[in-house]
Amino acid sequence: MIRFRCVAFRVLAGFLVLGGLPVEAGRALAQEAERGANAAELADRFSDRVAQALHLDESRAERLRSTLQRSREERQDLAARRRSLFSELAEVARGDRVDQERVAQLLDEVLRTQVLEAEINVDEQRRLSEFMAPLERARLLWLRQRFLQQARQRGQEGRRNNQIPRDRRPPPAAEQRTVPDRTPPRP
Repeated sequence: MIRFRCVAFRVLAGFLVLGGLPVEAGRALAQEAERGANAAELADRFSDRVAQALHLDESRAERLRSTLQRSREERQDLAARRRSLFSELAEVARGDRVDQERVAQLLDEVLRTQVLEAEINVDEQRRLSEFMAPLERARLLWLRQRFLQQARQRGQEGRRNNQIPRDRRPPPAAEQRTVPDRTPPRP
Protein backbone atom coordinates (compact mmCIF):
# COMPACT_ATOMS: atom_id res chain seq x y z
CA MET A 1 0.00 0.00 0.00
CA ILE A 2 2.81 2.41 0.87
CA ARG A 3 4.62 1.54 -2.36
CA PHE A 4 1.44 2.27 -4.35
CA ARG A 5 1.13 5.71 -2.70
CA CYS A 6 4.77 6.48 -3.45
CA VAL A 7 4.38 5.51 -7.12
CA ALA A 8 1.09 7.38 -7.40
CA PHE A 9 2.72 10.46 -5.88
CA ARG A 10 5.62 10.29 -8.37
CA VAL A 11 3.23 9.92 -11.30
CA LEU A 12 1.15 12.85 -10.05
CA ALA A 13 4.28 14.95 -9.52
CA GLY A 14 5.45 14.11 -13.04
CA PHE A 15 2.14 15.22 -14.51
CA LEU A 16 2.30 18.43 -12.54
CA VAL A 17 5.88 19.16 -13.59
CA LEU A 18 5.35 18.26 -17.23
CA GLY A 19 1.95 19.88 -17.39
CA GLY A 20 2.98 22.93 -15.36
CA LEU A 21 3.79 25.14 -18.31
CA PRO A 22 0.42 24.82 -20.03
CA VAL A 23 -1.34 25.30 -16.69
CA GLU A 24 0.69 28.44 -16.01
CA ALA A 25 0.05 29.74 -19.52
CA GLY A 26 -3.66 29.07 -19.11
CA ARG A 27 -3.62 30.76 -15.74
CA ALA A 28 -1.89 33.82 -17.24
CA LEU A 29 -4.45 33.98 -20.05
CA ALA A 30 -7.29 33.68 -17.54
CA GLN A 31 -5.82 36.48 -15.42
CA GLU A 32 -5.43 38.70 -18.50
CA ALA A 33 -9.04 38.02 -19.50
CA GLU A 34 -10.17 38.74 -15.95
CA ARG A 35 -8.24 42.02 -15.95
CA GLY A 36 -9.88 42.96 -19.25
CA ALA A 37 -13.30 42.07 -17.90
CA ASN A 38 -12.61 44.04 -14.73
CA ALA A 39 -11.43 47.03 -16.77
CA ALA A 40 -14.59 46.91 -18.89
CA GLU A 41 -16.73 46.61 -15.78
CA LEU A 42 -14.94 49.55 -14.16
CA ALA A 43 -15.35 51.61 -17.33
CA ASP A 44 -19.07 50.83 -17.39
CA ARG A 45 -19.45 51.79 -13.74
CA PHE A 46 -17.47 54.97 -14.34
CA SER A 47 -19.71 55.89 -17.30
CA ASP A 48 -22.81 55.26 -15.20
CA ARG A 49 -21.49 57.39 -12.33
CA VAL A 50 -20.57 60.23 -14.66
CA ALA A 51 -24.00 60.11 -16.30
CA GLN A 52 -25.59 60.18 -12.86
CA ALA A 53 -23.34 62.97 -11.54
CA LEU A 54 -24.02 65.11 -14.62
CA HIS A 55 -27.77 64.32 -14.58
CA LEU A 56 -27.71 63.11 -18.19
CA ASP A 57 -30.91 61.73 -19.70
CA GLU A 58 -30.86 58.16 -21.03
CA SER A 59 -30.03 59.04 -24.65
CA ARG A 60 -27.13 61.29 -23.66
CA ALA A 61 -25.94 58.70 -21.12
CA GLU A 62 -25.89 56.07 -23.87
CA ARG A 63 -23.93 58.39 -26.17
CA LEU A 64 -21.50 59.02 -23.31
CA ARG A 65 -21.04 55.26 -22.76
CA SER A 66 -20.41 54.56 -26.44
CA THR A 67 -18.01 57.52 -26.79
CA LEU A 68 -16.03 56.57 -23.70
CA GLN A 69 -15.96 52.91 -24.75
CA ARG A 70 -14.62 53.78 -28.18
CA SER A 71 -11.91 55.98 -26.66
CA ARG A 72 -11.07 53.31 -24.07
CA GLU A 73 -10.60 50.69 -26.78
CA GLU A 74 -8.35 53.04 -28.74
CA ARG A 75 -6.32 53.78 -25.60
CA GLN A 76 -6.01 50.07 -24.79
CA ASP A 77 -4.69 49.32 -28.28
CA LEU A 78 -2.23 52.17 -27.94
CA ALA A 79 -1.15 51.01 -24.47
CA ALA A 80 -0.52 47.50 -25.81
CA ARG A 81 1.59 48.99 -28.61
CA ARG A 82 3.52 51.11 -26.11
CA ARG A 83 4.19 48.07 -23.88
CA SER A 84 5.53 46.10 -26.83
CA LEU A 85 7.74 49.04 -27.83
CA PHE A 86 9.21 49.33 -24.34
CA SER A 87 9.71 45.58 -24.22
CA GLU A 88 11.53 45.67 -27.54
CA LEU A 89 13.53 48.69 -26.40
CA ALA A 90 14.63 46.82 -23.27
CA GLU A 91 15.61 43.82 -25.40
CA VAL A 92 17.64 45.94 -27.83
CA ALA A 93 19.39 47.80 -25.01
CA ARG A 94 20.26 44.55 -23.19
CA GLY A 95 22.90 43.31 -25.65
CA ASP A 96 26.64 44.00 -25.69
CA ARG A 97 26.46 45.91 -28.95
CA VAL A 98 23.49 48.25 -28.87
CA ASP A 99 21.98 49.14 -32.24
CA GLN A 100 21.70 52.91 -31.76
CA GLU A 101 19.66 53.34 -34.93
CA ARG A 102 17.07 50.81 -33.74
CA VAL A 103 16.93 52.50 -30.32
CA ALA A 104 16.27 55.84 -32.06
CA GLN A 105 13.50 54.25 -34.16
CA LEU A 106 11.86 52.75 -31.09
CA LEU A 107 12.04 56.06 -29.21
CA ASP A 108 10.40 57.80 -32.16
CA GLU A 109 7.63 55.19 -32.07
CA VAL A 110 7.12 55.72 -28.34
CA LEU A 111 6.83 59.47 -28.91
CA ARG A 112 4.33 58.84 -31.72
CA THR A 113 2.18 56.81 -29.33
CA GLN A 114 2.14 59.81 -26.97
CA VAL A 115 1.01 62.06 -29.83
CA LEU A 116 -1.65 59.52 -30.79
CA GLU A 117 -2.88 59.45 -27.21
CA ALA A 118 -3.27 63.23 -27.27
CA GLU A 119 -5.16 62.92 -30.56
CA ILE A 120 -7.48 60.33 -28.99
CA ASN A 121 -8.20 62.79 -26.16
CA VAL A 122 -8.91 65.64 -28.60
CA ASP A 123 -11.13 63.41 -30.73
CA GLU A 124 -13.00 62.23 -27.64
CA GLN A 125 -13.63 65.84 -26.59
CA ARG A 126 -14.85 66.67 -30.09
CA ARG A 127 -17.32 63.76 -30.01
CA LEU A 128 -18.45 64.68 -26.50
CA SER A 129 -19.01 68.30 -27.52
CA GLU A 130 -21.76 67.09 -29.87
CA PHE A 131 -24.05 66.34 -26.92
CA MET A 132 -22.40 67.77 -23.78
CA ALA A 133 -21.91 71.35 -22.64
CA PRO A 134 -18.34 72.55 -21.95
CA LEU A 135 -18.96 72.55 -18.18
CA GLU A 136 -20.18 68.94 -18.35
CA ARG A 137 -17.06 67.94 -20.28
CA ALA A 138 -14.89 69.74 -17.72
CA ARG A 139 -16.63 67.85 -14.91
CA LEU A 140 -16.07 64.60 -16.81
CA LEU A 141 -12.33 65.36 -16.97
CA TRP A 142 -12.30 66.18 -13.26
CA LEU A 143 -14.17 62.96 -12.39
CA ARG A 144 -11.83 60.90 -14.58
CA GLN A 145 -8.76 62.50 -12.99
CA ARG A 146 -10.11 61.81 -9.51
CA PHE A 147 -10.99 58.22 -10.45
CA LEU A 148 -7.51 57.55 -11.88
CA GLN A 149 -5.85 59.13 -8.84
CA GLN A 150 -7.87 56.89 -6.50
CA ALA A 151 -7.03 53.82 -8.59
CA ARG A 152 -3.32 54.66 -8.43
CA GLN A 153 -3.53 55.12 -4.67
CA ARG A 154 -5.28 51.76 -4.26
CA GLY A 155 -2.62 50.13 -6.40
CA GLN A 156 0.16 51.66 -4.33
CA GLU A 157 -1.53 50.58 -1.10
CA GLY A 158 -1.82 47.06 -2.50
CA ARG A 159 1.88 46.96 -3.34
CA ARG A 160 2.80 48.30 0.09
CA ASN A 161 0.57 45.76 1.81
CA ASN A 162 1.88 42.55 0.29
CA GLN A 163 0.12 42.99 -3.04
CA ILE A 164 -3.32 42.68 -1.48
CA PRO A 165 -5.70 45.66 -1.93
CA ARG A 166 -7.18 46.99 1.29
CA ASP A 167 -10.70 45.77 0.53
CA ARG A 168 -9.44 42.21 -0.06
CA ARG A 169 -7.14 41.92 2.95
CA PRO A 170 -8.18 39.62 5.78
CA PRO A 171 -9.11 41.37 9.03
CA PRO A 172 -6.40 41.83 11.68
CA ALA A 173 -5.83 38.92 14.03
CA ALA A 174 -7.84 40.56 16.83
CA GLU A 175 -10.90 40.71 14.58
CA GLN A 176 -10.59 37.16 13.28
CA ARG A 177 -12.84 34.64 14.87
CA THR A 178 -11.28 31.33 15.53
CA VAL A 179 -13.33 28.18 15.50
CA PRO A 180 -12.11 25.59 17.96
CA ASP A 181 -10.81 22.40 16.41
CA ARG A 182 -13.26 19.69 17.36
CA THR A 183 -11.69 16.85 15.46
CA PRO A 184 -10.85 13.93 17.73
CA PRO A 185 -7.16 13.25 18.24
CA ARG A 186 -5.66 10.36 16.33
CA PRO A 187 -4.76 7.30 18.40
